[in-house]
Amino acid sequence: LRKALAIDPGFVPAYVNLADVYRLGGRDSEGEPILRQGLTVAPEAASLRHALGLLLVRTQRTGEALEELEKATTLAREQVRYAYVYGIALNSVGSGSKALEVLEGAHQRAPADRSVLQALATIHRDRGKAAEALTYARRLLELSPEDAGVVQLIDQLEANS
Repeated sequence: LRKALAIDPGFVPAYVNLADVYRLGGRDSEGEPILRQGLTVAPEAASLRHALGLLLVRTQRTGEALEELEKATTLAREQVRYAYVYGIALNSVGSGSKALEVLEGAHQRAPADRSVLQALATIHRDRGKAAEALTYARRLLELSPEDAGVVQLIDQLEANS
């Protein structure tokens, strides 16, 4: 399998899947070379960049992880999940402004994505911008009126504004 993977860029999902098997077995150190090998064959494969970024986050190599997550997001703008993960990673290292920029771009592309809306509401709230947070929380409530967590968030934001 490894020899087949080494020569055919059509096997991009196989690289990701094989690395994921290693991850599930607690063997990220064996999955990383697989992903890097895949990138030598298909350097523009966003799924490989995203998977490598996640692996680097797990191994606490944040700087490298952010680079790979950004590349994945840039290569596959239509993959809102990539932008969400990149935004969350940025926020976790204290780059809240950049995180909001990435997440707001994702929101423009996918206005009904619950994860992005939740992240936007939460990050704005944490940055002391209750009005902005409330805007996103209300949009989230429109999508899921039965979500008690969103109702609680809105109540909290209204009480603090």
